[in-house]
Formats: sequence, structure tokens, C-alpha cells
Amino acid sequence: MIAVVLIAVVIFSGFQFANLTGLVVLSQPISVQLVIENGDRMAYVLDVEGEETAFDLLKGVAVVDYEMYSTGIVVSEINGLETDENHHWICLVNGELPGRPCDFYGPEDGDVISFVYLTSEEALGYFK
Repeated sequence: MIAVVLIAVVIFSGFQFANLTGLVVLSQPISVQLVIENGDRMAYVLDVEGEETAFDLLKGVAVVDYEMYSTGIVVSEINGLETDENHHWICLVNGELPGRPCDFYGPEDGDVISFVYLTSEEALGYFK
């Protein structure tokens, strides 16, 4: 009976097992800022729960077109503004490249995730 009650509490209250020791921890949302910058700046403060990625957060606030590759997603358009041979959308976390594609980056509390529309020359500066 105790096991049934414990399972019901876990299922219906958002608790997760932290490890196999039987400890139960409450899953807390984290807060991040999402910025879309293309000459104009749109900023959103978002509470993130679960396994959302930077790309998931972007799709939640903007109309997005993208190309899917085996190495990750490349954003090709946000809110009607497309990349071209001289301009690109790049994802930055706290002002730097996150080290993995935006669809693999799981935000941390306090992150500022920016999708920035840059010239090719400006974008290359982040890859040096």
C-alpha cells in the first residue's frame, strides 16, 4: 500500500527519482532570457521545465525555418528574416557559442540565449 501511494505521489506531483537510492527531489523550473536580435531586439523571460533546448524555446516564441543535419539544426529564418550568402542566424549563450548546436543545448538557470542575425564577417568572428 505504501508503494502504491508513493508511486501516485511521484506521478501526480512532478517529483522525480534523483537516483537509485530512493531519494525524491522536486523538479524546479529555471529562468532564462531568450533574445532575438536583427537590428531590433525582442527579449523574453522564460521559465523552463524539463528537457527543452534553446531551439525549442525559440520555436515557442517565433516562426522558425531551419535545416536539419546529422550534426544539428541550422536556423535559416526567424520571423520572416532569411539567411543569405552575406547574413546568418547564430545562437549565442551568454555572448558566446554554446559548443553544440542549439537543438542540443539544454539551458541553465540565468542563461541569456540569443539568436542573432549577423553578417558573414561578424559571424566568423565567433568561430576564431
